[in-house]
Amino acid sequence: MLTLVCAADAMVGLDMAIVNVALPSIQRDLGAGYGALQWLIVAYGLLLGGFLLLGGRLADRIGRRRVFVTGLTVFTAASLLAGAAHTTGLLIAARAAQGFGAALIVPAGLSLLAVTFPEGRERHRALGVLGAVGGASGSLGVVASGLLTGGPGWRWAFLINVPAGALLIASALAFLLADRARVRTGRLDVGGATTATGGLLLFVYALHHATGHGAFAWSTLALFAGAAGLLAAFVRIEARSADPLVPPATVRNRSLVAANATGFLAFGALLGFIFAGSLLMQQALGYSPLTTGLAWLATTVTIVGVAMAGARLVG
Repeated sequence: MLTLVCAADAMVGLDMAIVNVALPSIQRDLGAGYGALQWLIVAYGLLLGGFLLLGGRLADRIGRRRVFVTGLTVFTAASLLAGAAHTTGLLIAARAAQGFGAALIVPAGLSLLAVTFPEGRERHRALGVLGAVGGASGSLGVVASGLLTGGPGWRWAFLINVPAGALLIASALAFLLADRARVRTGRLDVGGATTATGGLLLFVYALHHATGHGAFAWSTLALFAGAAGLLAAFVRIEARSADPLVPPATVRNRSLVAANATGFLAFGALLGFIFAGSLLMQQALGYSPLTTGLAWLATTVTIVGVAMAGARLVG
């Protein structure tokens, strides 16, 4: 179970970063502008972040195994589409579909671990290993991107997911117990899911829009206001819902809020650094894709070493 979930989580993390070193090659082959290059990163993150809450609730209601396998199937099919794309628009759409599949994989996998390992030392170590894999996969993705782009070509940064995804799907179907029939009390919080997902999507889009139009442009401010309105509606719906998507006790848990805020800042800094650093190495320093990938080993080795130590310290 731990191997299966960690492998799926690693695939999701790898694809958050694996496109970075390939960006100049994609730009050259498809004639993509700089804004389109950003969307290859943003589209994946938008759908992944926006649909995580809904993915977690679906895993609770219709079954962890079912949602996990569905997410893997969507992710694998989208990876095949990305590898075959011959236009920038189709590649961006495929990246968005990958993000949606990832938004189903991550919460379902985490839930599978939580119910498999008992509370205490075993669960702490399992979650620690999962965290180590997730932390390392981003920088490993950059290394893999350099090796693939400098070798068979940038399309293999996506096509490599096809055999990996097929193996994970077969393993999940073979080893995960079928979901039990559930007594479903209450209705799915569609209003909460819609406003939360829409608010997060619009907020991240507003951040992207601000880079080209200015942070204080009327269009940017309107987007931020729309995002704030949707998120305010989400808070109001959750307060009144009998079966809320996010129970109010969750946001009152200071440890959980602090951990989420820390993770947001840490991963935002790391992924932004990877995006800008990969372009700097190739476009300003003259590194080849292969050299760029190898240069990121410095980051990867650090993350892997510290994460493995952290996994042992968590318990």
